[in-house]
Amino acid sequence: MSFSINMGKIKVFLFGFALFGYGAVSFLISDASSSRMVTIPYRAIILILSFCVILFSLNKTSQRIKKQDLSLQTTASLLQIVYLIIFIFIFMYSLRLLLEISALDNLLVKPSSEYLLRWFCLCIIPGLSFLFINSKQSQSYLNCSWLFLSITSLLILQLDPQESQSFIEQGRLSTPGLNPISLAHTGVSLILISTFIFLKYNKKKLGIAFQLICFITLFIGCYVTSLGASRGPAIALFIGLLLLFIGAIHNSTKPLKFLVIILAGLIGLASTSGLAVRIGSSFLYRVSGIFAPGSGINPTDSLRIEWLQTSKELILDNLMLGYGLELPEVGYPHNIVVEAFLSTGIFGGIIFTFIYFYSILKALYLIFNDWVNWGWLGIIYIQYAIVVIVSGSLYNSNIFWCLLFAVISRRKVRHNSI
Repeated sequence: MSFSINMGKIKVFLFGFALFGYGAVSFLISDASSSRMVTIPYRAIILILSFCVILFSLNKTSQRIKKQDLSLQTTASLLQIVYLIIFIFIFMYSLRLLLEISALDNLLVKPSSEYLLRWFCLCIIPGLSFLFINSKQSQSYLNCSWLFLSITSLLILQLDPQESQSFIEQGRLSTPGLNPISLAHTGVSLILISTFIFLKYNKKKLGIAFQLICFITLFIGCYVTSLGASRGPAIALFIGLLLLFIGAIHNSTKPLKFLVIILAGLIGLASTSGLAVRIGSSFLYRVSGIFAPGSGINPTDSLRIEWLQTSKELILDNLMLGYGLELPEVGYPHNIVVEAFLSTGIFGGIIFTFIYFYSILKALYLIFNDWVNWGWLGIIYIQYAIVVIVSGSLYNSNIFWCLLFAVISRRKVRHNSI
């Protein structure tokens, strides 16, 4: 019994640590050359805990199945079919990855070990452990995520932006362990989760003190997002807030509370972005480029369009089996759906496209039909689904894969459900 309780706590810790713990751990990295001294232990902890959760959960599931009448289970459920589709794609992509690193290693932009480590040890194995989240502990998962995001954001506040070379040159804050995009997404996630907590609970249940803390972390998240000055996180923030407010209205949030959080959010974004711009952030300048494509504000736009065009040509020339893991001399095409077609061909691409859009529909289902328990998870998943469609890769999007498994496996909480 005590072991079961401890395993529940391990699942909660693993959830927050695997998704948002790297940001806090990354501050132990003093320079890029010493990053492995921090990242290897961090990844090892996640991998070990993931194996523990998977083995324990499978054993528990097998014991429960033995007690059931299997003769009653004559048809596969929709969830089982979706699992099968996901594992078919994982098998196809894994086969392509193993083929390329064994036969075509010289054509890849990274060492072979990086692909193996990131795909299997950071994405798939931890992701599988997220299938076994306890639906009754949604509040614990929420609190753990909020805590890790708050710790990382507070550590970011301790930085002097003028000591960051990327901030001086581009107006985008980074650290030896965090690039501007990851840093900005930390801020976005903190804004969304802090806002959800405020909208979900009334004053009596949340408490005045914690309500004030949520307001503070909301403002901190806005400031961190402004310091990162990245367009993808800005788009994800807008869509995430829109879903938050639609979900809140759909689930009967009081109008006054709704207006208060809107006002706080507007003040937070205006004041913190103004402060960030004053010290050198290019946040407003870069975000304005979203509405002026081709203006030269964001010079990487032409490169991304070129990568997508090259991907299209290679996909059409290798329609059945796909071209390969990456674009020649470039790397991944910065669009995870396009990459699925590029690496696994038309069948693998169609399968992954189905998985991608089905998971978004499932996330929306959680927002509108299970708001109290897992609405926040649906919103955070959509944030990272946007990440991978504008700048992600299949083998290196560990947060996306973990959240995908978590969202796909969620069922609406009922009595005696796990």
